[in-house]
Amino acid sequence: MSGLPGVQVLDYAEDLRAVFEKSAVAVAPLRFSAGIQFKIIEPMAAGLPVVASSNATAGLGAKAGQDLLVADDAEAFAGQVIRLLSDERLRKQIGSAGREFVQANFSSRSAIKRLKKIDERIGAA
Repeated sequence: MSGLPGVQVLDYAEDLRAVFEKSAVAVAPLRFSAGIQFKIIEPMAAGLPVVASSNATAGLGAKAGQDLLVADDAEAFAGQVIRLLSDERLRKQIGSAGREFVQANFSSRSAIKRLKKIDERIGAA
């Protein structure tokens, strides 16, 4: 669909896990941040390294250069994607860190911990 060898652009996928398993990098060159963070969190949770715009990552709490890579113009975005595709070690490192970030901040276990802390604060008040 993109016209570039090795690049496939999907408008719909029945099972994202199958797509993630076949992918090397997830990209999110989104201009607005409202309601789109799952487009970043889902591939990160699958251990797929992500390149996203700073608008797309606003409020997420992920560290650029550690949990994912960030770029805001076409040239920088392409550079970050090429960097990941060219460096397997970096690709695995960013993918792993992204997965750990999601587990620590968006898993049901992390939500339960936050709720317990809130409950403790309320009970202490």
